[in-house]
Amino acid sequence: MQELGWSEVEHRFGMYFKQKSAEIEFYFSMNAPDDSESGPLFLLPVVGVTHCETSRLEERFLGLPPTPGPLVGTVGRGLLDLWWREGRTLDDRWVIRSRDDVEQVIGRVVEDFELYGLPFLQSLGTLEDIIRYLKRIPRGQEMSGKLAIACALHGLYDDAAAALEEYAAEARDQVPPMSTQSWEFIRSYGEYFRDLPIAIPQP
Repeated sequence: MQELGWSEVEHRFGMYFKQKSAEIEFYFSMNAPDDSESGPLFLLPVVGVTHCETSRLEERFLGLPPTPGPLVGTVGRGLLDLWWREGRTLDDRWVIRSRDDVEQVIGRVVEDFELYGLPFLQSLGTLEDIIRYLKRIPRGQEMSGKLAIACALHGLYDDAAAALEEYAAEARDQVPPMSTQSWEFIRSYGEYFRDLPIAIPQP
């Protein structure tokens, strides 16, 4: 990955970042199931895009301490999802059974990343691209929050209000401490974007 211009950061199985622009970062991580140490290592690579300002504000609105180093991703997909979308069968392609397998399997993962992961990342190279993607996928509360922030930053105030109301609809069905954090997100969002014409939901 470093030969392809990606920077490595500390991660159990390997994580890499590449700056797309001043506001967009791409990331690629080699993950594995928690029980992988008890048998063969089945890699589950993930690709994703971070819109830096959206991620910073998401952390702020949730009351989280700023992330040291690379920020939390805005949009992510398992490379396996992208692989299956192409109608392919994985079999044992990403399974490491012994030390002798490591170099060959990692080579396959990188090859598959270039074929399937990179086009996905390149389709999300701007904030507008990310917003379009978030608007068309099924969304849980977390993704609705990201969309509400991204739309506000991009000047899409009606879309921002609609996404924030999606977020609030889930908050109304929650109990503490989850509901407390959700309403703190909404309160902080309203405070930060108070000069914009965005309706802020109430409990």
